[in-house]
Amino acid sequence: MMISLFQSCGKPDPLSSIGDETLYFAECPWHGAQFDQDGNVVRNPDTGESTTPLTKYPASLSDNAIIITGSDETVLLSDHPALQEVGGVSSLSTIDIDGSGVLLYRKSETEILVFSRTCTHQGDILREFQEV
Repeated sequence: MMISLFQSCGKPDPLSSIGDETLYFAECPWHGAQFDQDGNVVRNPDTGESTTPLTKYPASLSDNAIIITGSDETVLLSDHPALQEVGGVSSLSTIDIDGSGVLLYRKSETEILVFSRTCTHQGDILREFQEV
């Protein structure tokens, strides 16, 4: 009889694949998939299947607003103080591009990233960004 020293009854550390460049992650409450502030997969679902990066919507930044290209949506920076600073995050459930809302990340002075909150694994709605 052989016994493995590597067997474990616990789940793997859900943050184990998050690197130094990851500041925030959003998690699917159903299967544990995690995505970083750039929309990349940092943890595949607990099911063992793989998934793809989040759907990104093109957006531009004006003096006081984020304009989501291809939609009628405009997000006022005054309504989201965290997005007034580089590195800030926010989310909106009221933006209905695909029915799930959006996650927002201020990547630089001139760039805002806007992602669908729909998990690319099975379509569940992701939690808001959390700091690592």
